[in-house]
Amino acid sequence: MSSSGETAVVPIVVPKVHGYATLAAMQFVSGGCAGFIEVSIMNPLDIVKTRFQIQRGIDDPNRYTSLVDCFRKMYRQEGALSFYKGILPPLLAETP
Repeated sequence: MSSSGETAVVPIVVPKVHGYATLAAMQFVSGGCAGFIEVSIMNPLDIVKTRFQIQRGIDDPNRYTSLVDCFRKMYRQEGALSFYKGILPPLLAETP
């Protein structure tokens, strides 16, 4: 400021605003990433749920007694990839 009472002009920097196409693309990619993460986390739980639903009864030799028992038996007998069997269709449905 000068002593004569004048005020200094300070330039305002305005950030560049994205266009509609860029925003739509960002939302599309963000939604795809969210869908991929959701399926990757929930698929093991869906597999365990399905295994519980298809048990034959008390006399079934492969009967699961709890969630922990199911996870443990699946991991020991079939390996870590058993939790991701059949993941391709849900991934294709959720991830654009």
